[in-house]
Amino acid sequence: AIIYNQEDTDLIFYTNTAERMRIDNSGEVFFKGAGSYVAEFQGDVKILDNNSDPRLLIGDSTSANEYGEISYDSSANTLRLGVQGNESTIVMDSSGNATIGGSATAQNTLHVQGTGITISEGDRNRCSIHSTHSGTTDGGMIFKIRESSSPVEKMRIHTNGNVGIGEDQPTAGKLQIKASGDGERA
Repeated sequence: AIIYNQEDTDLIFYTNTAERMRIDNSGEVFFKGAGSYVAEFQGDVKILDNNSDPRLLIGDSTSANEYGEISYDSSANTLRLGVQGNESTIVMDSSGNATIGGSATAQNTLHVQGTGITISEGDRNRCSIHSTHSGTTDGGMIFKIRESSSPVEKMRIHTNGNVGIGEDQPTAGKLQIKASGDGERA
């Protein structure tokens, strides 16, 4: 069977006097429903785009440009998960490596691109790990633990390999410990 509309108007499908599906004159398909599901698919669903990389956008019709998206980048062979137009919130390559927070190529199975990793219990950051040199080839690590209401640096691994506990510039030796009130030890 062939259903067609030769006019420059939408093709609309109804059940029980209510519009259920519309194909507009540009070829876009819209589903409308009143139940729990607007559309339910059983089996595989394929989304292909011959002109660019395919995307699945998920959002509501009341919030302009507020949506999440799943997209495929064919040139990099990556799957991307994004929010509100930033399609590189999480990027996964064909090896299963993932980058969170940017589009850099994953250096390891999990690559975090940004200011740090926070471990929390509820909505408060309890401890975090940060890079010391953003934007350069060198790198060190800062470890912070929450005290009272904010995170405080407790340990640092400098780019030269020295470790400072309570010291943010460990230069006196491989391990430098600075305790409040009792001076420094190297």
